[in-house]
Amino acid sequence: MTTMPFKNQTKKTIGLLFLLCLSSGSLMAQTSMNGGGYSLRGGTTSISSGYSVGGDYKLSTSTRAIAGLNNATPFLDVGFVDSSGFNVLSPSVLLGSKPFSLADSVISGVLGVPEERLRVTNISNNDLWTVSIAAEDPLDLWTGAVTGAEYDFNDPTIASADGGDTDLFGGQLDIDPSSGSISPESGCASTGISLGSSASFEEGVVDSITLLSSDVTAEVDCYWELTDVSLTQGIPAEQSVDEYSIDMVVSIIAN
Repeated sequence: MTTMPFKNQTKKTIGLLFLLCLSSGSLMAQTSMNGGGYSLRGGTTSISSGYSVGGDYKLSTSTRAIAGLNNATPFLDVGFVDSSGFNVLSPSVLLGSKPFSLADSVISGVLGVPEERLRVTNISNNDLWTVSIAAEDPLDLWTGAVTGAEYDFNDPTIASADGGDTDLFGGQLDIDPSSGSISPESGCASTGISLGSSASFEEGVVDSITLLSSDVTAEVDCYWELTDVSLTQGIPAEQSVDEYSIDMVVSIIAN
């Protein structure tokens, strides 16, 4: 049976919650923030259809049969899995905790840790795809759970003063995919899979950042896992003590 074309028609997106804590000098909120009752607006996955990848997903003949997949079932997916290959249904990224500061400061984190690996799965006749990350809305802000205080993730500068975008808040998030590591499925290779370049969000200029992309030399019927992507968020001076979060989305599109 002939495989159907799978280009310029598929985009899937999964929600991802970024979390950090500004404290009065302790790590009091770190445990509660890590899985402590936060949920993603609209559920854990948005704009997603087709088969979900559950369990230890291997592209073997038996797994294809169980999942209802065959050579005529184009399938392109992105999601987060733990170290055993099981889905992480409500993925989050914890940037950690930082004391209140009278000066501008930065906090760092990692996207893609051992228990929350970003996995790309491609069962199709198309070897071209791109994975990117963006805010759920480019006008969103980091928002405190208690005080409702806000600051930006896509200001033109990392300084605390607002840089001239549509909001009145400073703050900028930088993502460096080039620091990451790609791990292919056993029996597959990472040939043709490229890490994105370091970039900072800037409203209306850089609204999404490429994490991974493939070229014509990439394999199909494989998955790849991404870990160790560096994150840096600029925090304005005198930002209120609180537990902050912002909704992000990770998308994959067939080129």
